Amino acid sequence: MTRKAVLVLACTAALVGSRAVAVDTETRLGFRRAAFLGRPLGARGPGMGEAFTAVADDPSALSWNPGGLGQIGGLQAVAMYDLAGPGMGLSYVALATPAFRGVAGLGVTALTYGELELRNADGLKLGAQSPMDAALALGWAAANPAFLGGWTGLSAALAQDVTGDLLWSANAGSVIPVGDAVTLGWAAQ
Repeated sequence: MTRKAVLVLACTAALVGSRAVAVDTETRLGFRRAAFLGRPLGARGPGMGEAFTAVADDPSALSWNPGGLGQIGGLQAVAMYDLAGPGMGLSYVALATPAFRGVAGLGVTALTYGELELRNADGLKLGAQSPMDAALALGWAAANPAFLGGWTGLSAALAQDVTGDLLWSANAGSVIPVGDAVTLGWAAQ
């Protein structure tokens, strides 16, 4: 228990000086690219005021804290739809299942912007377009050494935004039980 307490204090000290950072995306043409990857996914995390890092125990852990995937004992799925604005919608589905001496997860996210009219320089209607941002995420979590307990995981997402460019992001995190009712969680994006 002493090693675990020292490790928890060291992790806490290292993280105290850090700050939470949203998904790091390139800025182009005055807008943030792939910003939908920074939105809270799933229902439980936002319902808990985004205090989900140390709990992350459903397939949405793929985007919150991939180490939490390790807490999943069988096939599980989550799905959500967020009406993000008039004609805009954010859809998310994720699954996780034990695999390869750990737990594997897969998630798909799509942000639709509704239908937009296309016009030429003279204002003549050319048709319509339904732009969409989409991402595919894969993750895996494995058990930590026995003296530490808990799980550590990694996830990576490949996204295509409305510009047609491919972007990627990565997450890492752990969930470590430090007592009967206390769990330490960390995540980096």
